[in-house]
Amino acid sequence: MKKKTYKQMKNRLYREIKRRMMFEQALKFPVPVHVEHRNFDVLAIRKLVDKRMIPPNCDEYIKIIKHDMAHILADKLMDEGYICYYTREDQSDPIYEHGEIEARLEVAKPRNGGILYDQCP
Repeated sequence: MKKKTYKQMKNRLYREIKRRMMFEQALKFPVPVHVEHRNFDVLAIRKLVDKRMIPPNCDEYIKIIKHDMAHILADKLMDEGYICYYTREDQSDPIYEHGEIEARLEVAKPRNGGILYDQCP
């Protein structure tokens, strides 16, 4: 065996021993898992749709129903206090009377993107 090959094998062995020692040390002191518990409120809206009213090309009709339901959800969020509003007036320029209103809503997005059902049967 050549001297260069012997050194390469020796260094590889030392690296493997070091990896194993670090792994054993990590097992002795496991990292605590941080789990954050959140209380989730689910706001749900159901809308009954007469199947006889759905035209053959239902994409546009379903889109209208979804927009209507989104407006109902927005009203419900405002009424129940889920949306926080902040106002700020610009004090630097007294000539223009401008104010700024900001609405904030904290959201946790589901992993599957929120798609539960198909749009059209």
